[in-house]
Order: sequence, then C-alpha cells, then structure tokens
Amino acid sequence: MGSLISSPRPAVHVHEVNPLSAGVAVTYAGVCIVADSIRCPDPLTNVYEGHYRGQSARFKEYRRLDYHAREGIDVCAMLMNEARLRRRHQTANHVPVSGVYQATLAHGSSSFLIEAPYHYVPLKEYLSANPDADRKPLLKEALHIIGDLHCKGLVLGVIRLKSFVVDPSGKLFLSGFETMRAENPSSPFRAVLNPSFDSMACMAPELLQSMGTDGLASLTRATDTYAVGCFAYELFIGDPPFLAKYRGYPTHMAQFQLIRDVVGGAELPERPAMEACARSGLTDEIWGLLTECWSTEPSLRPSVYDVLARVTLT
Repeated sequence: MGSLISSPRPAVHVHEVNPLSAGVAVTYAGVCIVADSIRCPDPLTNVYEGHYRGQSARFKEYRRLDYHAREGIDVCAMLMNEARLRRRHQTANHVPVSGVYQATLAHGSSSFLIEAPYHYVPLKEYLSANPDADRKPLLKEALHIIGDLHCKGLVLGVIRLKSFVVDPSGKLFLSGFETMRAENPSSPFRAVLNPSFDSMACMAPELLQSMGTDGLASLTRATDTYAVGCFAYELFIGDPPFLAKYRGYPTHMAQFQLIRDVVGGAELPERPAMEACARSGLTDEIWGLLTECWSTEPSLRPSVYDVLARVTLT
C-alpha cells in the first residue's frame, strides 16, 4: 500500500527510507517501481525506473544515513521540500515533477519523488553517443535555464554535466535540483555529505574556504557563475577542471591540495591542449569568458545572463 502526495504543499510524514528488495516491483494507484532498475548516482540517492499512470517515470529516494540521524535531518522532509520548490518554479526546461509517493514496504516505509513523463538520457551519456555534437548550443541552453532561476531569486549550487539530461530531440533539461534554494547570504551552505573531488573542483573559492574553516559562505549567483565556468569546461573537454592535475592522488590528499591551491594560491583551471579545444569548439573567446567566471573576487564575475549574451556573440 502507499499514497501519492502531489499537492503543491504536501504534508510531511517521517519514514525510515530503505532501498527496495531485489526483484520487487511496487505497484499501487498507477505507480510501478522496478527494484532491479536501481542506480546510485551519488552516496545519498537511489534512483529507480518505473511507470506512473501509464507513463515512463523515474523515482528518486534519499537514503537515511548515520549523518542524518546525528544531525537531526529528516530525509523525507528533504524530498518534500525539493518537490515543493520544483513544483512552484517548474518551467518547460525542467524535468517535470509529478509528486511524492510514500510506500509502505516489507522492511519499512519509503518516499519517492516522481518525475514523469521521463524520457531523457544523461547529458554525459548523450555526448558519449554523439561526440561531434555542437557544445555551444547546449551551453546556451544551460545558461538560459540557470539565468531564469537567478531572475526568480534562486541559486542552483551544484552545476555539473550530471545536472542535465537530454530528450530524444536533443533539447537540454535541468534534472539536478538537490541544492537549489532561494538565495540568502545569511544562510551558510553546508554539504549533506563530504563532496567528491569532482564536485569540489567545480566549487567557488569562497565555498572551498568555508569547507576548510567551517565558515559561513553561502550559495549565491556569484558561486553559480563560478560553477557555470566549470560546467562549460566539463561540457567542452569531458572532465571537470583540475582532474588531470591531481590524478593518482589519494582522494583526501587531492581534496586538501585543491583547497590549498585554489583558495591559497588563487589557481585557475589550466587551459586544455589546443587540439582538444579545437576539436570541441572551445574558442579563445569562450575560454577568456570562462576565466572571468573564475575570478577570485565574486563581485567581478559576470552574471549568467551576461555570459549567455557574450557566448551568443562569439
């Protein structure tokens, strides 16, 4: 049994969140979740395939970790809050959210955010299948999506290739909303889990410094602009910045060295080889724009819409 909550302001019910048992398909009120389809895109999330009201759907579940219990974090409330914020600001360029499904299972109860209809592939997978795809239009679509959020007073936080998906026509959609929030300079950003090196490599210096000192830096439009530059680097080159420099380092050492180099040494991502730039379309003009996005002084970074306007002119 279960219940579907799809109103703009669903009530929050606290449940223990457990992965589904292998071989189980949960079916109730038009909801079918296939347990064997599970993917784990990060240490916090389980993602399942299935159907909702006859349409292909993706179901996202947050795991309950020791960290959550220790910090008093309600993972079900996290999912509900994400659903509310997405429903309130949903646009045609966002993967649609249908609601939150709460299921009573043999080993406890779970809550799933339903994205339906779902007929997308991850942007990274799309680029692998289409290596000659023109990156510039994809960058412009991403900038338009992020700029629209900024106009609404929202910031995205994490901006990576994995934040976007592509539909069968090649159109880009935002799918990563986990750290989206209203911009609030007095609200410090604290990662739920220790971020991966790849994610840290795309974080603004003020956020890295805050991580190292347990400081009070917040997510802002300026930190998003820095992340946009890193997203563009990853879009054109295929890997996040700094990855090659620290390849072979133990993870914790690479993270420590990254913070020291970027915060203490004001180090910027190194420009890739000319052959890689030429192959992907990373021109001198676009590279110069990315270096502006990576300014160590947040006030000197261009707005996302400024970046979009200048990319359009290149």
